[in-house]
Amino acid sequence: MALSQSDIAAVIGKVVRETIDKTHDELSARIAALEENTCSFRGAFNRVEAYRKGAVVNSGDCLWVCIRDAEPGGDKPPGPNWQLMFRPVRVVEPRTRKETSND
Repeated sequence: MALSQSDIAAVIGKVVRETIDKTHDELSARIAALEENTCSFRGAFNRVEAYRKGAVVNSGDCLWVCIRDAEPGGDKPPGPNWQLMFRPVRVVEPRTRKETSND
């Protein structure tokens, strides 16, 4: 028995809808995972606070990112829960010839 055009369209529509729903759910889960792992600047490091993975703090003129959850009272950066993110460049002024001569 041959299918009518409306029956074929209904089957195609069902397959397309199922594929879109599956893809949408997969993409929504990936977006949620990406948004969960974003960095958040928390200001100056404070021992009494807990830090989640991805938290960024400043300590000793440097920026540090928390690489695993850290409980209150934990190690101050640098430590096992922290990765250096940024260290300021120290500019050294070149010495002039007069400063380097042995006159």
